[in-house]
Amino acid sequence: MNWFDLMCVLEKCDGKNLSDDKVKELSTSESRRLLSSYPVILAHPFSHRFQAFMNHIINGASKPIGEIKD
Repeated sequence: MNWFDLMCVLEKCDGKNLSDDKVKELSTSESRRLLSSYPVILAHPFSHRFQAFMNHIINGASKPIGEIKD
């Protein structure tokens, strides 16, 4: 998962003020540590992006997997 904007927010929550280049260069282990350290902060953007995916792709005009009933 490479969500640059989210990683910037998590770094600030971690008390660091890294440049954009430094955030892009984060190691996989550091990214995973940040993601596991702030699950509540991570939940909202994930939910928002999942809902956008459902609304625009799965339930979009083409309905690639058919009609979805909740």
